[in-house]
Amino acid sequence: MVASLLIYIVKWAVVLALLHSLYGLFLRRETFHSLNRAVLLFILVASAVLPLCRFTVGHDTAVARATADVEAFIVEQAAPAPVSVTAAAPAASAPALWPRLLALVYVGGVCLCVLGYVRSLLSLWLLIGLGRRVRVDGTPRLVRVVECRGLGVACSWMRWVMLPPRQSRRKTSPSTAPSSCLTAWP
Repeated sequence: MVASLLIYIVKWAVVLALLHSLYGLFLRRETFHSLNRAVLLFILVASAVLPLCRFTVGHDTAVARATADVEAFIVEQAAPAPVSVTAAAPAASAPALWPRLLALVYVGGVCLCVLGYVRSLLSLWLLIGLGRRVRVDGTPRLVRVVECRGLGVACSWMRWVMLPPRQSRRKTSPSTAPSSCLTAWP
């Protein structure tokens, strides 16, 4: 079980790195934000699904041999090894420790990242909740503009735009910076 999880994690990481490298090489500077979002979501889903698929070709390739060698090494290290305590006692199996520790470190890292993300979302919702909603001329109907005390620079998240108090008090018209940057929202 642990060996299969480790093999899957390694494959997922390799596919994710390859696909994200291709994205960075070809699409990173594109201004089609909807396309970029779709490609990034596809990369995330494809990197999770592709390691589960088996691809075969007519002959043995170097990649297939290397993958089989790495998988065999991980399975060999994760399998219990016989250890005899005494001559009178039967041999007990002691599982290798490093695959379990590696899986534990990975799961711990995932948990820390999820907690950090939840913390960031909560602080963002708190910032939006404590802010004062303002009306800016020329903003799309679904975009909400919030004036937030203590905010140094303007920022946005989804359809929320957070502005420092001094920026939201400027005279608003379709030609000013806040409304012209908001018209790019779909």
